[in-house]
Amino acid sequence: MTINLAIVSVLTSFFLLPLTDTIVAQVDEPIQYVPPKLATDDRPEGRRRGGSSRGNCESSIPLIALSPEIQIPLSEDSQSFRSSYNSVLSQTTEARPSFWFYVPYKLNSVSLQFDLQAEDNTVLYEVNLPNNRDDVGVVQIPLPENIPALQFDTRYRWFLSAECSPGERFVVYVEGWLDRVPLADDIGLQLAQTSPHDQAAIYASHGMWQDAITLLGEQYRTNPTNTDLASDWHSLLESVELEALAEQPLIDCCMPSTPAGSFEH
Repeated sequence: MTINLAIVSVLTSFFLLPLTDTIVAQVDEPIQYVPPKLATDDRPEGRRRGGSSRGNCESSIPLIALSPEIQIPLSEDSQSFRSSYNSVLSQTTEARPSFWFYVPYKLNSVSLQFDLQAEDNTVLYEVNLPNNRDDVGVVQIPLPENIPALQFDTRYRWFLSAECSPGERFVVYVEGWLDRVPLADDIGLQLAQTSPHDQAAIYASHGMWQDAITLLGEQYRTNPTNTDLASDWHSLLESVELEALAEQPLIDCCMPSTPAGSFEH
């Protein structure tokens, strides 16, 4: 009997410990965003960081869109004085996704407006953000349920602008693009069978930035003292070179109430 117990003990040490190490390694693996594979000429130009500031928009950190940015080189025959441009483009599977921004200004000191446009510049949705807060941080702007769903394989353009001084035409803004893409069946099956951490990792690794940041950001905002969520949030932002914002608070402020505009048909 003693010999059997010893054998069991050895087998347990041999098989279970490596398995445990493997599981821990998978759980602790950082969440990394992988850009979707697109042709260079299919990546439109954007602006992830706001420009110079003045008035109520003075800040050491600019207005920043929490969105991937990729530098696209230009060929010598492009007839441009620039050698490259910055493309700000993300993807989502959601019919009404959320957009995330770092707003460095007190919300009660500036006028913030979010716009969503079709490729032909038709304004589809426009909303003025609430201005009843005096803190700064990362905000979430979701598209409301009372507007039609975004269409698959359709490109949309978004803006967030801050009017810094009432009566002056000085505006700080960021802009970028969004594609809605269908969710592949095999990815959907993976998502249905795993944890929220792994769901965010799956979205990010398949280029679905808006889905990953919204899933993780909403959890972290609700549980700001959770060290695992803090680590995941940092990893995701670091993968798009926005780790400097990982310590900024997530403000629950900007659920739109009455839109300034709506979808046009």
